[in-house]
Order: sequence, then structure tokens, then C-alpha cells
Amino acid sequence: MGLAVTAQAGGHGASGDVDGVILLRTKALDSVTVWPDKRVARVGAGAPWGKVLAEAGPHGLAGLAGSSPIVSVVGYTLGGGLSWFGRKYGWAADSVRAPEEGAEATRILDGIGGAIADERGPVAVADLGDITSEPTDPGPGMGRAELLTGLDDATAETLLAAPIDPLVGVQVRHLGGALAEPGGGPTGPVAEPYLLYMLGLALNPQLAQAVRGKQAELTGALGAVVSGRKPYTFLSPGEQATAAFPAETIARLRAIRQAANPHGVIRANYSV
Repeated sequence: MGLAVTAQAGGHGASGDVDGVILLRTKALDSVTVWPDKRVARVGAGAPWGKVLAEAGPHGLAGLAGSSPIVSVVGYTLGGGLSWFGRKYGWAADSVRAPEEGAEATRILDGIGGAIADERGPVAVADLGDITSEPTDPGPGMGRAELLTGLDDATAETLLAAPIDPLVGVQVRHLGGALAEPGGGPTGPVAEPYLLYMLGLALNPQLAQAVRGKQAELTGALGAVVSGRKPYTFLSPGEQATAAFPAETIARLRAIRQAANPHGVIRANYSV
């Protein structure tokens, strides 16, 4: 037929060029089985993280989930998987037992004066998605992420100096820990200790332009503290996989692609 094939992204990555592409939806493949004694879960290709956490939580367990409960476990993990627990356990991909075919921020917050929302406290495993309260209904989300080499007072002041409109959220996530250590995954150590994530809604062309402009403004104002690297699952349309992986990893991924997909039948959102 001469058509390419790709899986429909589950969660906040449902974008990309799909013209002339057969789109595979894995939503119905959402089985989840948890073996508490083995501390292992088996999940289907379309299972969302929220369902896994709801099954694991009653056993005192949690998976290495990200910020949104609707993101698919498989898609997130294939991209590396940057978890709330990454500082202790590293990338989610490094905790995969076997694939089956077919299947410092607290200090800054304390120092801010004025009226702010401080919602720090215990969170149930099944409610991890409530930490950021990102939209879960389908919508034209437009995100941009940047890895930061530090978060000193000047950087914090830059981020807090003006309203974030038209963005709906600006997050700073603390990395480091196990993420900065050498591991067996393709991403390699993440030397940058912080991740900045800026999210807006492109409800119309004018708003889309304003969102891009605000994201670029904040990034530019931060200057040299922005490293230029990005986690693969935080890439945005127009960005390249070369921003997420070391050169040697890109070369290895290209060799695998050529061997397994020489005619480009299977397409990724961000091709290597």
C-alpha cells in the first residue's frame, strides 16, 4: 500500500505528522496485572499510568509514573520515562524486566513572600496525577521543556518576575540523584539538576503564536542556564531526537532503525 504505520500517542504527546499514515490505537489493550510479592506489574500496550497506580497503591507499591495519569505506560517508558521518583530510581525504562511483542525547590518555595498556593503534603499513589493537575481531556496542548544547569536566586526571580499568561502552567522539577548516575539506558546521565516545563493551549492560531512567544521569552530570559538538551518524552513539534540522546546513542538507534525498519514503514513522532 505504500503507507507508514505509527501508534497513536496516549496522553500529552498526541501530535505529529500523520498524513498518509495508518494510525494504530492501543487503548483497548489496557490490561494490568500486579504481583505484589514480586513487586512487578504486567501492562498492556494501551494501559494508562493512572490505572497501574490504582492497582499498585493498595499493595503499598507505585510505578515510576510521570505527571499525567492518562499517559500510556508503554509509550512513556519507551521514551525513557522521567518520573517523580527519578532522583531515587532513575529512568522508568531502566526498570523494565522484559518487553513482550504485541504487548532544592523547597528552599525557594519557603523563601517566596506574598500570596501563593502551598499544597505540599502526602499524596496517595493513585493520585499522583493531581500534583500538577494537568488537563486530561483531549485538547491542543503546546508544551516546551528545557533542562536547567542550576536554579539560583536570579533564575527563580526570572521565572517569577511576570505573569505566565497565556501559559496555563510553568513547572520546575528537581532531577539529579539516580538520573545523574551512569546507567544502562540510552539517555545516559542527566547532569542538569532541574527541568523546566511550560504548557499552553493552542485553541486558535493567535493563541498558539502567543504561547510560543511566551515560551521563547522565558527561555531566552534564562540565558546560559538553559543547557539545550531535552528528555525524549518532552520534545515538541519541530525539535529533533538529537537533542535528547548522545551522538553515540543516535548512531546506535539509526543502525537499529535501518536493520528493523529499512523502508520507514513504522514512523515515530521524533525520528532518529
